[in-house]
Amino acid sequence: MDFKKALEKIKASKSIKPKGYLAHYFASIDAQKKEHQLGYYNKTTDKLHVIDFVGRKTVDKGECDALKDGGIVDELKLSNVKITDEEALGEALSIADEKYGQKIIKKILVLQCLNNKTLYNITLIGAGFSIINIKLDAKTKSVISESKQSIMELADVLDGDKK
Repeated sequence: MDFKKALEKIKASKSIKPKGYLAHYFASIDAQKKEHQLGYYNKTTDKLHVIDFVGRKTVDKGECDALKDGGIVDELKLSNVKITDEEALGEALSIADEKYGQKIIKKILVLQCLNNKTLYNITLIGAGFSIINIKLDAKTKSVISESKQSIMELADVLDGDKK
């Protein structure tokens, strides 16, 4: 299932009626499974209405706290999405292979609007314990930013926060 199919499934549902506007699409992909999620932001409650897609089932998770740095969550406008999640993931994998040449064991894709920019925020986890993050413009597929970090470096940063 991709982003557009997930949206169609929600629109066709008689039992799930999200409150608020579309805020994100999330996909987590590894060798065993692919999980999907849509999130709708409710300005009134300042919460996200989360819907998971597990296998063939659609699960309404209800509202949860929105992860944000103050303010409100930006609306994800479909008119700003011109490339598919598969195209975005393919581009990110190509960049990761060219620059880092690592076997990727897990892929995390978030389609969202950050600072008025609709983007795919893609995190790739490599077999060599590296985290590659690539942000792509959802209209043009151009690279907004790209970084690589070792999971071990991240652990050091987190340990530093505890001190």
